[in-house]
Amino acid sequence: MRRLVSLILVAAVGLPANLALAGDEPDTEMIVGGKPAKPGKFPYQVRLYASADDEKGFCGGSIIDPQWILTAGHCVVEGSDAQGPQAPVETVFVGYGSTDRTETTKIESEKIVVHPLYLEKALSGGGDVALVKLKEPIPGAKKVEIADPDTEKTLVTRGVKVTVTGWGAIWDPEDKEVVELLSKVAPQADVTERLSFPRKLHEADIHVMARDECRAIYEPQQLGIADSEICALKPRSVTNSCYGDSGGPLVVLAEEPRRYVQIGVVSWGDRCGRAGNPNVFARVASFSDWIEQTMTDDAPDPAPASP
Repeated sequence: MRRLVSLILVAAVGLPANLALAGDEPDTEMIVGGKPAKPGKFPYQVRLYASADDEKGFCGGSIIDPQWILTAGHCVVEGSDAQGPQAPVETVFVGYGSTDRTETTKIESEKIVVHPLYLEKALSGGGDVALVKLKEPIPGAKKVEIADPDTEKTLVTRGVKVTVTGWGAIWDPEDKEVVELLSKVAPQADVTERLSFPRKLHEADIHVMARDECRAIYEPQQLGIADSEICALKPRSVTNSCYGDSGGPLVVLAEEPRRYVQIGVVSWGDRCGRAGNPNVFARVASFSDWIEQTMTDDAPDPAPASP
């Protein structure tokens, strides 16, 4: 059964909304392969919160339009660890404008649209994406470009360097007790209290893995990799996903013009970056038509022309 992880470098997938974060910890450099992100470097990054007063949050997301956020389906459904039919939560708050998750500006959602494949089959279907429409546009929004199939074909090849960002859990690979807990089949209940959740946004560089190679790792665990998913890891490193930041963006740096293009959404992984186990992302190019159509269908009708 796939286990939800989060994105933070150890890289990130997601902490379910009903699982409280451990107490705030001082920022630390103990994440393997990761580092705090410079303010303004990833202006499209957002945090999802359960309420306007929440300072911790539970998932990441990205600004793809001043009024629309792209995130993971499992971040915004009831019973996110289930394998059967799902239903979206009623509302979330989206925080933007700061790399410190306690200082973001929050806007409440107006609508949450989860991909129908995820609503039907949850993580087993490979459709782990959702859109959050905000009640009002983000002023001066700095959105990220999303990859369509043609763009992805140009930018994404086996081994290409990509970047994952988030506020998810970090851990010390020298902490033998944590390492032992992570070796369990389902460690989440025991290990989350031993992890730190930084206030500041972190980033890490990892590399795209061929889908066949990823399948060879996960199929013995009876975990399938869909064509609508991308795998990535840092070879010979524990830089990879952990609990707390699902829904965050995986981006590649494009040239001419130089900009980040989002190719993935943090979805799931295996026990916080055990060496050799890649993180799995929803493949944005597989859902680009659905994303554009959903936003277009929701757009207001143009005002009638004056007589």
